[in-house]
Amino acid sequence: MDKREAISILDGLYAYDSGSTAGIYDVTLKEQLRQFIALEHQKEENKHRLYPLFIEEYLRAGFYREPYGLEDVVAFAEWFDREMT
Repeated sequence: MDKREAISILDGLYAYDSGSTAGIYDVTLKEQLRQFIALEHQKEENKHRLYPLFIEEYLRAGFYREPYGLEDVVAFAEWFDREMT
């Protein structure tokens, strides 16, 4: 798994957990993503970059569909903290 694939998976998992029927429900994939995030976070060069990267990509994806507001970013951040860390 690389960062781009992780971002795509993260988007799908979040969509499902937020109530979208177009999202991804896969417990195994969610655990693999958690492990990927934990391993990436341990690398010194990623320590403070990974979380902002996910937020940036989340916003970018929303820009092309329907622009996200601050409340959407907060909801994503809270979900990420709860589900991915």
